[in-house]
Amino acid sequence: MQARFIAEERSKAVAQLFIVENKPGAGGNIGAADASRSAPDGYTLFMATSATHSSNISFYPKLPYGPEKDFAPLTLVTI
Repeated sequence: MQARFIAEERSKAVAQLFIVENKPGAGGNIGAADASRSAPDGYTLFMATSATHSSNISFYPKLPYGPEKDFAPLTLVTI
């Protein structure tokens, strides 16, 4: 929900279309893995959660992405 609101407001501000693509499943691991494989061209943003970047490390011993090495934080959206 927050991603869609942010995308809508950014689209208005910069006159550019933003697309929000939901990739649910495995506690967010499916979407996180897909985002981690995206080209580092600045066109893909991933809204991480505490699950994808902290708790899933305990639940899934072999994550298909590295929470620290595959992502660079931009900002805190909500608490």
